[in-house]
Amino acid sequence: MNRTRTYVLVLVIAMVGGTLGVLAQRWQAESRLDAMNAQLAEETSAPGVVTTGDHRPDFALSDLSGQTRSVSEWDGQVILLNFWATWCAPCRKEMPELAEVHHAFADRGFAVVGIAIDSLEPVQAFITELGIDYPMLIGELDAIEVARQFGNRLGVLPYTVILDRNGTVVLMHAGEIDRATI
Repeated sequence: MNRTRTYVLVLVIAMVGGTLGVLAQRWQAESRLDAMNAQLAEETSAPGVVTTGDHRPDFALSDLSGQTRSVSEWDGQVILLNFWATWCAPCRKEMPELAEVHHAFADRGFAVVGIAIDSLEPVQAFITELGIDYPMLIGELDAIEVARQFGNRLGVLPYTVILDRNGTVVLMHAGEIDRATI
């Protein structure tokens, strides 16, 4: 009986320690993202990099069918640009919610535009699997450069930028974004 209590006590201590470790790791990750988002909000513009309040840079990337699409195509709408990759777990987690937001507000002139930092085949398979149907651009290295122009110098994914109807940057957000923030 004494030996059983010892095993149970060791098991409980291990479980508590593991839980505390996971919580500490999550807190550190959230703290890093909060610090990065604060830095994005405070940074002055570097050459070729926009910040909140600036007009968006022009760019063009291919869509899923290979057609070149320009960001100016969505001028006059509120645009949520979401930089992501198929291998990015938080990206995968937020995409169904982005699709819901896209559909809920499309009739009010709101568009979600995904920008995959990935190659065509895995992107097509992934969005088919999840049923994502908002506009999707593929950029690989070119998309990384576009993200950098929008202030994502560290290459954080997911990375979200919201533009108003005039093309002015109103939000730059590193890390997973939720509906309340949008």
